[in-house]
Amino acid sequence: MNLPVQWGDVPAWIALLSSWTKPFVEKVMANRAERIESWPSLVEKLSGLNEGEVGSLIDQRPEVAELIWEAWEAAARSASEDKRYLLASVVARGLRAMDDVVVDMLPFFLRTVEALEPLHIRLLNRIGAPAPGIGSRAGTRLEGCVTTEDVSEALQDNRDLTHPLLGALVREGLVIDRAVGTWDYAAAYDLTEYGDRFLDFLAGTEPWVMQRDAAELALRLQTDQLLTSLVIKNLGPATATDLEVVIEDCFRFSDSGEILAAESLSAPKDSNRYASESPLKRREEIGFPFMRPLAKDPPYAIEVHWRDARGRNRRKESLPSGTPLSD
Repeated sequence: MNLPVQWGDVPAWIALLSSWTKPFVEKVMANRAERIESWPSLVEKLSGLNEGEVGSLIDQRPEVAELIWEAWEAAARSASEDKRYLLASVVARGLRAMDDVVVDMLPFFLRTVEALEPLHIRLLNRIGAPAPGIGSRAGTRLEGCVTTEDVSEALQDNRDLTHPLLGALVREGLVIDRAVGTWDYAAAYDLTEYGDRFLDFLAGTEPWVMQRDAAELALRLQTDQLLTSLVIKNLGPATATDLEVVIEDCFRFSDSGEILAAESLSAPKDSNRYASESPLKRREEIGFPFMRPLAKDPPYAIEVHWRDARGRNRRKESLPSGTPLSD
């Protein structure tokens, strides 16, 4: 394969500047030349294709050829092994992609990777994989979002990079502040749709991109005026299906002992068990509004069952404290 750049000799004027400039530039060029030579084998390894198969695909799909050229030049410039791996991953997936929609998105994914460093991706993973009850926004409408304080805590020794890292992710359209416009404003960052799509594209890329096949559900009690509701929110990243909710007797406080359940829920299988056939996607919520104020003092035992790509899941909590209950 032909090299994308010809480095040539060190210009004579550089050698005249200082005694260290010529060996310095020679070393940089030698390092870049080594990256240029080794990177194609990484692409072949990640794509599972040999040199001849890659060459054939390049002849058939000129748009992928342009992608390889751009990624190869970026890999030559980067001293980060992780970033070169990411660039090779984008190209490898482009070589294997059969869907025109995926191919059309590849230039956007590649330029996003070029604009970021590995620490940005690690932080993006943290924002994109929230856990119930974790973070400053736990138990609120913005559960699943992270605050600047949450980010600083996650970065530990790199906490001074909190604002530059978040600023870059916002600039690249990967995260958004969902607290804008709230009366008690405090920044709460979440993935944008493009951020979701970008992480889905990179899912499984070693060593620091998490799998995205699990759904995490968060539970909270919410009171609007005189109406109290049990709200179940899917924090994602995957979709939850076969949702089933078991509510202990203390919730059945109306004269008839019934709960005014959400429209998407089927009739109770028994006195305190509700099921939904509709999938619950990331960020979506489902609510159980109650007919009267709760009859007993909290906490209340709630048990939720759901399914995702990893199988059947179960979560049991006491509300409103959110403390997990032992069986």
